[in-house]
Amino acid sequence: MEKVMKHMRKALSLLLVLAMVVCFAVPAMAASPEGATVTVYITRDKFTKGGIDSNGNQIPQAYIGGVPTSYVKKVEVKPSNITASELAQYRNSYSNPDITSTTVNVLDAIACALTKSNLSYTGGWDTYNTPHGGYISSVSGFSGESKTEEVEINNVLYTKYSGSGWNIAFKQGNGFEVPAHYGNNYPVTNGMIIVFDFSAYELYYAA
Repeated sequence: MEKVMKHMRKALSLLLVLAMVVCFAVPAMAASPEGATVTVYITRDKFTKGGIDSNGNQIPQAYIGGVPTSYVKKVEVKPSNITASELAQYRNSYSNPDITSTTVNVLDAIACALTKSNLSYTGGWDTYNTPHGGYISSVSGFSGESKTEEVEINNVLYTKYSGSGWNIAFKQGNGFEVPAHYGNNYPVTNGMIIVFDFSAYELYYAA
């Protein structure tokens, strides 16, 4: 009987060790929404240039498309399949100081889509505007010249900045919206459609 018990204890110990190995082998995953799917479109020229009106008011860039029918890349992202190490990598790419939250946000989903598309990118973190936030400033294969010039409109001298840059629009209900803040301030939701678009812009500031 004693020999049988010893064998049973050894067998149980072996099972426990195997169970621990299996647990450690499964990578930590990002948080909910569990089972959610987000579609990220990487596009060109889906935003207006913006500019200035006759009264000197800034005209913001506006999203001019619905669900894109033409795009550079279309990537399905499953937030709950993103491992903790992958999420940390995406956050490091745009210098997000929040390394504890495991809730996947819009900018994380975009970073994931770019990575899955084998597009290298660089980003940064804005601590001047509030709420603070991250952005992606350059992506391989996308380039455009920037220009600064002095222009006069209705006898007012302006500094005009023109070039091309990245914008975000997303749909999680009836229509698309352009977020008022940086993409990291918006958690993804199931069925969300995200458009990450490279478009020309014009900005005017009174000299």
